[in-house]
Amino acid sequence: MGLTPRSAMNSTNLYGREIRFYAELAGKVSITTPQVYYSASDEDSGDHVLIMEDMSYAQNGDDLLGRSREDALFCVRQLARLHADWWDDTRISEFPGQHQISDQHQPRFQRSWRLCMEKVGADLSPSFITICDLLTNRIGEISSALTSRPQTLIHGDFRYDNIFFSQNDGAVQLTLIDWQLVERACAAYDV
Repeated sequence: MGLTPRSAMNSTNLYGREIRFYAELAGKVSITTPQVYYSASDEDSGDHVLIMEDMSYAQNGDDLLGRSREDALFCVRQLARLHADWWDDTRISEFPGQHQISDQHQPRFQRSWRLCMEKVGADLSPSFITICDLLTNRIGEISSALTSRPQTLIHGDFRYDNIFFSQNDGAVQLTLIDWQLVERACAAYDV
């Protein structure tokens, strides 16, 4: 019997990790995060709550639609600032450990890739298919490389769906949400 989505999230404590990030680190990172009004975790029941500011004033990114080249570069520069601020920093030594390599990474990727090819394979570029075909037998090796030193604080799920864009005095501002996968790891993992 597999894990339900809720039990899977609880078994890896992703909700608790996100709440811990907002309580301990959000005010110390150089990237904008939403204002949190209330958060609580009950590890025994697996219940968590996180109430944060309404971001409806900003435009949410979209992984499928993408954005301009300039926006992509802006996002990577913001991410680079975050990584630089925490580069080999001992302040995060007690934060959730570096990316854990599971013996399930490879079979999960293989199953997911087969399903992806069945559903949308005809719409994918040949170069993308070639890369993913290569990954089907090397995901563990790549994961190991991405946990090497030097380490920094990473978001763990840096993509457009987790980014809100707004204007602040005429300048683009990025607000990053969904810090459930925050951890110490190699900066390249985020990119």
